[in-house]
This record gives sequence, structure tokens and C-alpha cells, in this order.
Amino acid sequence: LDEANTLSAQANVYRQLAQPAEALALYEQSRQIRTQIGDRAGLARVTASVAYLHHEAGREPEARKGDEEALAAVRAMGEKPDGPAAASSTGRDGSGPGMVLR
Repeated sequence: LDEANTLSAQANVYRQLAQPAEALALYEQSRQIRTQIGDRAGLARVTASVAYLHHEAGREPEARKGDEEALAAVRAMGEKPDGPAAASSTGRDGSGPGMVLR
């Protein structure tokens, strides 16, 4: 789990530095680890982050698909989509990040 968290943190830095390809590669590595270890909450967070990366790049179909996957993961954990673990890359008004998974 520490490795997955580190990869996600590094991906966040690359995203903030406007280096989306590097961020995406690190998010994907983190997603693989989280899938292998069964970290559903972390997987939902990373999936939402990837969706937001697509949103920032103007790839709305990919962003929506990622949002749907993240929300499905949240629901699978028994959370409500509007609850504290909800995820949306486009936010409720479509302008930016929605709820952030913690």
C-alpha cells in the first residue's frame, strides 16, 4: 500500500507540473497495485484522479467513463455517491474536480 500511495503522490505532482503522460503512467501503476491488494477505496480515488486528468485534457468521454468506474467502486463499498467517499472528476457543475476521495 505504501508503494501505491507513493506512486499516486508522485502522479499528483506530475499533474500539477502539467506533465500528464508521466502522471497517467504513475496513476496506472498505482491502480495495478491497488487492484492486486484489494484496496477498493484507493482504487476509487486513483480512478477519479485519472478521470480528472482526462477532464483537464479535454477528453470528456474518458473522464465520464472514469467517473462512472470510480462511482461504481464507491457503491460497491456500500457508500452513497453523495457520501464522503464519492468521486467526480467534473464536479457537480461540470467546472472542475468534484468530491475528492480521502
